[in-house]
Amino acid sequence: MSSRAAILPKLIAVGTALLALGLINLAIVRSQAVLRDGPVFYLELAPVDPRSLLQGDYMALNYKVANDLRSSWPEDLAHAAWVRLSLDQQRIAGSPELSAERPQAGANQIVLRVRRDGWRVIMATDGYFFEEGQGQRYEAARYGRFHSDGVDKALLSALVGEDLNEL
Repeated sequence: MSSRAAILPKLIAVGTALLALGLINLAIVRSQAVLRDGPVFYLELAPVDPRSLLQGDYMALNYKVANDLRSSWPEDLAHAAWVRLSLDQQRIAGSPELSAERPQAGANQIVLRVRRDGWRVIMATDGYFFEEGQGQRYEAARYGRFHSDGVDKALLSALVGEDLNEL
């Protein structure tokens, strides 16, 4: 085998690794931009199974809007859909409107991609990790603070209390 043929697999491996690292870094940069510049809104938290509420440094999350969607999801609607949420004066999201097609977001509205997975409706992150031993601090959480990417996703930036101040 020539030395050129022996180098080719190594170049392919290095190129693939560099491409993967580049894509990961691009995703990180985009997420940082959403957290820095994306419009803020809040989703009200809903109770979860108390057996999994606090697990060390992890809190399982559920949202009132997701519960509302679960009980009203039409049988003929696909497992993935869109939801338009109205934002009140405090930017708390509510009044979900489910749609098979992506609706336009009006003033004081946000659009998110949602999906149904069995009995659950997944619209945002379902867990929040925090420093070990800080569980009691987050028991007062009433809302998740999110930043929208302006298209169809949102990133959780903090859990907040009834006064919308970060815990």
